[in-house]
Amino acid sequence: VAIGTLIAMIYRMVMQVRFTREYLMKERKEFCFYKKLLLFSFFSVVGVIICRLIIPQVKLNFISWCCTGIVYSIVIIILYVILLVIFYKNDVKKIKNYIFKK
Repeated sequence: VAIGTLIAMIYRMVMQVRFTREYLMKERKEFCFYKKLLLFSFFSVVGVIICRLIIPQVKLNFISWCCTGIVYSIVIIILYVILLVIFYKNDVKKIKNYIFKK
């Protein structure tokens, strides 16, 4: 079920990007989306591998499951921030300027 849901979400996202490019934002290149999708997917896989290597798999109860989820989230967020800082400096500057309204 999870794999089917993941495939459906990816398909829907690709179709949404195509629709947006064709009808709303014609100047935006579709290749940029696929590049971002591949980079974020790669960093997600690396994050899961890092989490599996660092955090031992134990028999989970609710508390340890929540703590494991928090640690996994922190690792993924750190990897995404690194990705944004390395590959998308202009986007980070735009977001920072929007937040702080310079």
